[in-house]
Amino acid sequence: MPTLSLGSSKTNIINCFVPKDSKIIKEGELMKIGTKTGVMRTRYYILRDHGLFIYNNRQQKIPSNVISLCGLYIE
Repeated sequence: MPTLSLGSSKTNIINCFVPKDSKIIKEGELMKIGTKTGVMRTRYYILRDHGLFIYNNRQQKIPSNVISLCGLYIE
């Protein structure tokens, strides 16, 4: 994943991750198990037409992780 400079404004960083023409397909909270601690934690996920955006909580503006779904399909 490319490294971002945090010197720019937050709106520019958000626009890098979430294109304006992107639509939300599903969103909600899921539980995940931490690999280091084994503790279950709640994360907020948004599935868009081109990627899965992962946030630590619903209020977070910049995603913690983005999984690209470009070129993938379900048979």
